[in-house]
Amino acid sequence: MIELDIDLSYLAKYFDIGSRNISELQNKTINEIIKEQSGDSQAVANKITRELLRNPRNIYKLFKLTNPNNRYLLLSHMDKEDLKYILQFLDIKELMLGMGMFTKEMLLECMLFLSPESLAKISMEQMDIDKFMKNMPEEYLDKFFESDKIDPKIYEKALEDIPEHKLQKMMAQYSKQNCSNMKKDDIITKLSSLSGDDLKNSMKSFDLDSKRLLAANIVKEKNELLQEFPPEAFIYSMKDLDKSKIIESMEVLDFKDFSKMFDKMPKELLAIVATQINPEIFAVLLGNHFDDILGRVMT
Repeated sequence: MIELDIDLSYLAKYFDIGSRNISELQNKTINEIIKEQSGDSQAVANKITRELLRNPRNIYKLFKLTNPNNRYLLLSHMDKEDLKYILQFLDIKELMLGMGMFTKEMLLECMLFLSPESLAKISMEQMDIDKFMKNMPEEYLDKFFESDKIDPKIYEKALEDIPEHKLQKMMAQYSKQNCSNMKKDDIITKLSSLSGDDLKNSMKSFDLDSKRLLAANIVKEKNELLQEFPPEAFIYSMKDLDKSKIIESMEVLDFKDFSKMFDKMPKELLAIVATQINPEIFAVLLGNHFDDILGRVMT
């Protein structure tokens, strides 16, 4: 049985029960009231029940679906797959509002399952490339440099924006030789002539600050390469953001992205998110797909 705050006045009006008799309904279930109206005929009672619940307006009014607590109680008795079905009828802003119920840690954990493209979109809503790279750990930079999509031409253009003295230091770290007299153009020509593992190893040989600078330049040269960072790198970049900022950034996502996060959330929390659904839409869904849930309210 699901105990909701029922609108007895609406039920009385539906059955043309006088207002003075509403108090008599207080301790009766909806099924008991319908049984009385049917003259104890089960066939008539079934017909009355079908007609009552056929119209979404009756469901909307009778079960006070404008009351968030009523919506939550109904949703909390659904299984996870049913909740995911309900969630597709929420718009992005309603989904975002529901996400506000979660802790920041839970949000970040669920975001790990988003695609790199979606994670990049969220990150860039709150920061630029330089801020993203500012404190990036070396392990994530090295994973980025493992990408086969960083070709020698992109590498060359990224190096061109680095001052000569920094390039000399980077070249020395790669070659294990003194490169203080090398010219900028010679260093760029040498490094950009590398390919395959040699190119990757050269980028990973630099000190941390140089890696961050180089990675930033590479992404600025070709923005899509930001997606080559591992998911953990995006989560790391957002760890100091307020929860409200993280949620605000989710506006760039689509339902498929939210669905990936929902897969990792417990049923109880999905019910909280689903509570944001438009009550009129919820009434239609209940009438069309959830007779079992309505039945548990009626008894």
